[in-house]
Amino acid sequence: YYRLCFAKRPPEELYDLRRDPEQLHNVAGDPAYAADLKSLSQRLTRELTATGDPREVGGAEETFEKPPYLGSGPRYGR
Repeated sequence: YYRLCFAKRPPEELYDLRRDPEQLHNVAGDPAYAADLKSLSQRLTRELTATGDPREVGGAEETFEKPPYLGSGPRYGR
């Protein structure tokens, strides 16, 4: 269930909201948008680093890549 819900997104997404307000066509791989993608990616990296986000400072595997119910915490329903 976790993979069906959370694992379908591509590694990068970029949408032209003026031309595609419903965000149906990912333009991240389109060379016409390469400069915008690079600029936005750099801005995001700076923000994630500044705020201590695990994707930039470490710990992303534990935080984002494992289903929340597989940790070492208590088991529920027993």
